Amino acid sequence: MVSYAACSMVLLFFPGLLHKKKQPAFMCQHISHRGGAGERTENTLTAFEYAVKECGTDMLELDCQLTRDGRVVVAHDSDLRRAGRPGVTFPELDYDELPPLLHQLPLDFVPGRVFDASGWPDRRMPLLRHVFQRFPDTPINVDIKVDSDRLIASVGQMVSEFGRQRLTVWGNRSATVTSKCYKQDPSIPLLCSASCVVKIVLSAYVGLLPFLPLRETFFEVPMPSILYRAVKECGTDMLELDCQLTRDGRVVVAHDSDLRRAGRPGVTFPELDYDELPPLLHQLPLDFVPGRVFDASGWPDRRMPLLRHVFQRFPDTPINVDIKVDSDRLIASVGQMVSEFGRQRLTVWGNRSATVTSKCYKQDPSIPLLCSASCVVKIVLSAYVGLLPFLPLRETFFEVPMPSILYRFANSAWAKFPVWLADKLMMRPFILNHLRRRGMQVYLWVLNSEAEYRRAFELGATGVMTDYPSLLRSFLQDNPQYSAQVPRLKSTSPCR
Repeated sequence: MVSYAACSMVLLFFPGLLHKKKQPAFMCQHISHRGGAGERTENTLTAFEYAVKECGTDMLELDCQLTRDGRVVVAHDSDLRRAGRPGVTFPELDYDELPPLLHQLPLDFVPGRVFDASGWPDRRMPLLRHVFQRFPDTPINVDIKVDSDRLIASVGQMVSEFGRQRLTVWGNRSATVTSKCYKQDPSIPLLCSASCVVKIVLSAYVGLLPFLPLRETFFEVPMPSILYRAVKECGTDMLELDCQLTRDGRVVVAHDSDLRRAGRPGVTFPELDYDELPPLLHQLPLDFVPGRVFDASGWPDRRMPLLRHVFQRFPDTPINVDIKVDSDRLIASVGQMVSEFGRQRLTVWGNRSATVTSKCYKQDPSIPLLCSASCVVKIVLSAYVGLLPFLPLRETFFEVPMPSILYRFANSAWAKFPVWLADKLMMRPFILNHLRRRGMQVYLWVLNSEAEYRRAFELGATGVMTDYPSLLRSFLQDNPQYSAQVPRLKSTSPCR
């Protein structure tokens, strides 16, 4: 045991005694996530041009999909949700049929924030071929987004065609996809899959890391602590909203049956078309904080949105839809929209009225259901007479006001525990530095503040992926000590 521990310790700090050090053609600190999704329209040639020429990025990170006509297109999601057509996948359309990206694009790693692309005319999803042509000397990180032999073969052949095996790294969090990439072309540097990351971390804690053979060259993982952003800024797991129907059949997000919160009490939604609705008032009462109002005067957005726009903006967020009135037309419209966006598993609906809730269930039984008021009463009474265990329930969500609602409880520490544990286990300098000594590059993503950049480099990260390339560039210019700790292995490297 002592000999094993001593050998493990020696090899941990001097891995070259056992392993040949990897010699990638480039070392990159500054990596632009999707070209810099927080400053330009993501995954467009304009974003890539901006990141390379104006921000001096060392590497572009992008994602790939395959269209029906076999073109490799740069796009993140498996469907066209970011182009306003959720549920429609890339293999269903030819490249020339793809719509442009939306004007408002969510920043996946900055909860609640969106990038307004309306000021940038380039919203076309480019072909990977065009990116390779435009940036022949820039290292590019290619995320193969789906398990497709045809996509992997197409990307591998294109990398070979452009002779950029030494300037490309590829893979996916899926070990299956990453293995297929390696089989397609072993000369292209490989990203660590999720299972590879787990293997490295576990091996580090049992002393086996120095003995672990690694074909991967890039240890690229999210820094777990970035998940605290969601907890600190909002941390919501679900959006709750209410729906009304306008005269022209538009489903609008609004609570009251009339326009009292827009200064027109007594005027109902079915009396006006959507475009005739006035904005919300500057002062809005907080229904569950008696006597308090929210001052909206500092917020320019007082437009009541359409439910369709909410579904487009938050495709992966569970949404609780309260059907505010007994309207067959409203229920049918919402049910059809949930189906159109393919979000039956991410939506719950109903009303305190048992009649409305029953109509919702009849419209689409696959959408989870809220308990109506009578259902709540039935559950409570059944519990006290011993019948609750025998009570059949089609409802999925027992959502009731808590009588002690005026008491405010702090968020449970248990919600933060898994993130804390992952951060403590993975974000250790001895693991990251060992990987660097073995020639692996350690990239942490997606970090968007100077505090996060600093922590990543202090931990031993080789590079940082960001949505804000100009912010990262300024940080590196102001903190040259971090540039000094990342040597450029090749004098011919295009990285700055």
